Amino acid sequence: MARKRIYYIGNTHIDHTWLWNWTEGYDEAKAAFQAVLDRMEEFPEFRFTCSSTLLYEWVEKNEPELFARIVEKVREDRWQIVGGWAVQSDNNIPSGESFCRQGLYGQRYFASRFGKRAKVGYCVDSFGHNAQLPQFLRLQGMNGWLHFRPSQAELKLPDGPYRWTGIDGSQVVGCRPDGWYCTCHSDWFNNVGQALLPNMEKLPTALFFYGVGDHGGGPTIRDLEMLREFREAHPEYEHVYGDIDEFYRRADGRELPEVKGELQYCFRGCYTSNSDIKSLNRRCEGRLGMAEWAASMAAMNGKGEYPEEELRQAWQDVLANQFHDVMCGTCTPHAMEEAVFRYAGVMETADRLRHFGSKKLTDRFDGRAPRGYSESLAMTVLNSASWERREAVEF
Repeated sequence: MARKRIYYIGNTHIDHTWLWNWTEGYDEAKAAFQAVLDRMEEFPEFRFTCSSTLLYEWVEKNEPELFARIVEKVREDRWQIVGGWAVQSDNNIPSGESFCRQGLYGQRYFASRFGKRAKVGYCVDSFGHNAQLPQFLRLQGMNGWLHFRPSQAELKLPDGPYRWTGIDGSQVVGCRPDGWYCTCHSDWFNNVGQALLPNMEKLPTALFFYGVGDHGGGPTIRDLEMLREFREAHPEYEHVYGDIDEFYRRADGRELPEVKGELQYCFRGCYTSNSDIKSLNRRCEGRLGMAEWAASMAAMNGKGEYPEEELRQAWQDVLANQFHDVMCGTCTPHAMEEAVFRYAGVMETADRLRHFGSKKLTDRFDGRAPRGYSESLAMTVLNSASWERREAVEF
């Protein structure tokens, strides 16, 4: 009889903004990545898992030598990329277009830097998950979803992996692992013994996360020593270092219980906290859509080049602000203020590109008023929708 298998996922949860601002978030990402690479030299069996392309981009731009070592470890299959998004987003407030952009820019970045895309969606700390996510994930090349929230006390889910069915019928393998995504030395064996092993009696495989997190850190020397000790103490299990993709691939081949619809709720109050941030997010999403429409129409009509890089950067700023602790208003006032500044930059870019694109279009038209009308009433109205509209216009 085959031994049951435990996958040990070495990770560090990095809140790039929470009880600190993004500048400290960058410092924690850099320090954590360096520490992980050091642990890999000391423990040849150790493998690491990390999401969020925003963190990788920061390190790539500012620490190219460190980033080159990460690329090497990804090629060696010792550093596993997951998530496929810019950040671990809030999964209830953003628009559908924003979820598309998370996957578009995230997976494009992973493919261009590492030659591969993420296969598993990954939001360990987000507070709830809307029912359209399975469709987005499948279209973005991911067949799995990993989360820790809501907890079992907030939402009853099957033990181990399950098949999550979205609004349109799209399915991914979901999993809320036992234990937690952050560990400390004092509760390491406690977590494994109390949270994981009881379920091993009914499941063929399990995930166990370890590593210091929230403010970065990653697996420590003592973590990895204790993992070795635990392996030796339990030869009845097959112990695998950190392959989330394999866990989901094996789970997908089994018959799994089905869960339909949204996965809610955790911290309900956060969906009304700091409403200004939520309003600014929606305004930026709408303005960027208008800017892209105007710029696209102008470029298609031979009126200049499409401002792809400016729009990409503006979207990246919106996606960064959709990080769950920012979007939900659970970070510090200073961090919230920085998010407002970022939104202000996005709105300036969007309004400028929308105006320039619109002017390039309207300059083609005869702006004179029809016969019998005052010149002061002459105007051109642009319809950015994909259907005909007849309605009042305010000016």
